[in-house]
Amino acid sequence: MDISTLLLYAKQYVPYYSSLLMPDIPDIHSFPIINKNKYITNSSSFLSVLADKSKMKEIKTSGSTGTPMSVYKSNKDYMLQLRCLWQKRYMFHGISPNDRCINFIMSEYQPSQGINSPSIDNKTMSLSINAIEENIERWIPDIQLFQPSYIIGYPSVISIFADALAKAKSSFPDSVLHIECMGEFLFPSQQRLIEDIFGKKIINYYGCTEVFGIAYSCEMGKLHILGNNVYVEVIPSGEKVSHYGREGNIVITGLNSVEAPFIRYDLEDVGVIYKGSECSCGCQDDFIEITMSRMFQNIQISPDRHVHSSIFYGFIEAINASLDQSIYWFKFLQEDFHIYTLYIQLKTGYEIFLAEIEKRITLLMRRHLGESLIVKVIHKTHRRESSNNKKHEFIESTMRSACLG
Repeated sequence: MDISTLLLYAKQYVPYYSSLLMPDIPDIHSFPIINKNKYITNSSSFLSVLADKSKMKEIKTSGSTGTPMSVYKSNKDYMLQLRCLWQKRYMFHGISPNDRCINFIMSEYQPSQGINSPSIDNKTMSLSINAIEENIERWIPDIQLFQPSYIIGYPSVISIFADALAKAKSSFPDSVLHIECMGEFLFPSQQRLIEDIFGKKIINYYGCTEVFGIAYSCEMGKLHILGNNVYVEVIPSGEKVSHYGREGNIVITGLNSVEAPFIRYDLEDVGVIYKGSECSCGCQDDFIEITMSRMFQNIQISPDRHVHSSIFYGFIEAINASLDQSIYWFKFLQEDFHIYTLYIQLKTGYEIFLAEIEKRITLLMRRHLGESLIVKVIHKTHRRESSNNKKHEFIESTMRSACLG
């Protein structure tokens, strides 16, 4: 949908925007910038009155800011968003849905199941490997047998796998033509490690659950915006409008998010936008440089063991699944290897479950991180917002060496 039609639709049919004083024909600056907290606390008012929620897909965000969220998409919006991503993926690198893919996922933690074996989806031609635990190198034989054309996953996870390959002195199938990183900030050191071990140039994909594809890297490594899926603004501190060549907050409008729109949605990432003509690849879509974005952590939980920080989100997800998504913000504080404090905010009326949540989180963490753990849960009615714009930092440590970044 073109942006002017989307804005008019939202003004007429989306309650949150219908309640605002706007011109009859609104432009992008008629709309306020919203963030995830605003969306969560007013979620029903961001749904079009023409939408049938019972027929929409519910997709949960990664909870990368410590604030889990459910996103609703109509089947039409869902397919249009995916199509825009695949169009850019094929245009730049010739990757199609028929190519075999290794998908390193960070799935919801399932305490009763432990580590899942690789899951092959013949419909999507993908081999999904749950990388939330250690010993990722165990899946090397399965990958060799599958003969994938490309790999996709978080840079931190692919880095771990690349390092495991090197230590095991294992080769990777010659069938792999592309390595696609997504979901996190790609550090130069990670890029060098992955490219050196695999002998392939990295493709970088920038997106989010809310709208799927935002930008995709060309052969020159520039992240070109998916102009048929999103309208992107980069708004410097103290400004109200977007600027080229200046660092600022990345704000997106999903052009294919109609029945549950995301208009001027602050991603809590920081970057710089440039004109497409400044890239020599020939693509005319503007491109974006991410300067501060999603970053997972490696957490030291004992003198000789580290875990991926997403395991802590998995604990919260397991509790939320059985308690009506009652936790809408959380943060762990690691005081030492045996003592943790969990700060949470709960939906109104769910405060009575505080003792039950403490009991459940203690059982989960003892089962998977150590039987001697002590976990204290504190409900916070107010919290100080982070000012560093770093996602996935929903755990802090007072131990000097525990969070390795």
